Amino acid sequence: MRRCERTDRGFTLIELLVVIAIIALLAALLFPVFSRAREKARQSACLSNLHQIGLAVSMYLQDYDGYFPYAISPMEVYHNFWAEFSPSFAAQVPYLPQFHVVLQPYTKSHQVFDCPSDAGYDKYSLSACSPSDYCLLDRPAEAHPSSFIQWGTSYYYQTQLAEGNYSINSLDRSPAEALVAADGAGIWHGQMPAKDNWYDCLFADNHVKPVNATKVRAYQVSYIHKP
Repeated sequence: MRRCERTDRGFTLIELLVVIAIIALLAALLFPVFSRAREKARQSACLSNLHQIGLAVSMYLQDYDGYFPYAISPMEVYHNFWAEFSPSFAAQVPYLPQFHVVLQPYTKSHQVFDCPSDAGYDKYSLSACSPSDYCLLDRPAEAHPSSFIQWGTSYYYQTQLAEGNYSINSLDRSPAEALVAADGAGIWHGQMPAKDNWYDCLFADNHVKPVNATKVRAYQVSYIHKP
């Protein structure tokens, strides 16, 4: 009787290395795609938050004869720079509530002020920016581990609206071009240099959109009570 011998042949070292190399190559190609898709989803959630905040602002306007919240952003809590631009308003700043606190009765949620991409920042994070880059949108010097955790909000109010006591009908530009609030840092949806920074922005007509950091200041309303 003839015996049949079974021989199990495993992978050789060369074959295993080839398989590992192929897997590594696929990972290198796909991970950036997944990363971009994840960030797009976060940005969409961020814009959705801003839209909800915009609805809250609209309800506030209805209750206060069309006037924007007489409130401040975390920037003014950290540093009252208004003495240089508007001394009369600067004297009121220490007694004014923050924007996200004023809107709480309308949003019914604190989480709506938390941008999913909020990774915080420090005073050195945008040190490569020059003043002409418009990388900064009047923010405190640092926020760790996130702006939401440290300051209670990822979105910063354009306090010029309070300083000028603006109403929806007295804006110095069309509501579609008047910035109301934006991300605390453009690097959350972009990267250095400044031309690759993007702010998610809320406008007075309640539309939201990403705006490049080099253009975002063009949407700010003017100071009124200048010295």
